[in-house]
Amino acid sequence: MKKICVIAFALLLCAGVAYADEVGERLGATASEQIQNTTRQMIQAGIHADEAIQVTQLMLKTRFSQEQVQRAQEMLVQATREGLPAEPIMNKAYEGMAKKVQNETIVQAMETVRSRYSFAYQQAGLLTKEMGQVRALGNLMADTLSAGVEPSDVEILRSRLQERITQKDRVQEHKLATETFRTARDIARLGASSTSVTDVMSQALSHQYSAQEMKTLRNSFMHNARQGAADTLAKSYAGGIGEGKGAQGLGSPGAGGSTGSGSGNSGSGRGGSG
Repeated sequence: MKKICVIAFALLLCAGVAYADEVGERLGATASEQIQNTTRQMIQAGIHADEAIQVTQLMLKTRFSQEQVQRAQEMLVQATREGLPAEPIMNKAYEGMAKKVQNETIVQAMETVRSRYSFAYQQAGLLTKEMGQVRALGNLMADTLSAGVEPSDVEILRSRLQERITQKDRVQEHKLATETFRTARDIARLGASSTSVTDVMSQALSHQYSAQEMKTLRNSFMHNARQGAADTLAKSYAGGIGEGKGAQGLGSPGAGGSTGSGSGNSGSGRGGSG
């Protein structure tokens, strides 16, 4: 047993030396010792060596200061250690560099993405403790935030879902949460305001819409949004659901007023805001 432990330790040590050498060789004189060390920390945290080295090389090539490079690297290390995906944060860096955005603005945008995912995963963790579901829901919630739904409104929808979740059928409850945020994301992407999105989804949850009905709602909305303003349509849908319309009846004549009457207080718990 002792011999096995020694061999395992030796293998880990060799692996550490291997990527340490790779970092030094590939970054070379372009990177200070501090930047090389934080690059190694990225790899130790779980980021693939190629990805860690590539994003560092590009930041140096784009003339990021040492302080900016290290802030970006430490942000990625923190995200990975928290169980958040590093890829969206790195993609934001690549996007900014490709568009020749100011370096400091890129670092700030990376932090915005990290913060968004941190919040989204925290909210997802309140709905399920299964890590695979947390990741899937967290990514979907982050997309919903990116589409324009405010954090406070994501919290409202999460709270409405918690009222529906009993832990009796976790598969169906996960499907409901998934379809709820998928629908919220897509309605927001079409141009509806955060308030209107939240009113629609809150009404649907309050009126016991199933996962399949959420999907029907989404498909109906996406079809009808081609014919008019998404925000007005969202208010009409919220009104229709509040009047007792099922998902199949939304978008048809009489499915709620065009001004969204009936979507005010009972759905989202927001009062008359909007």
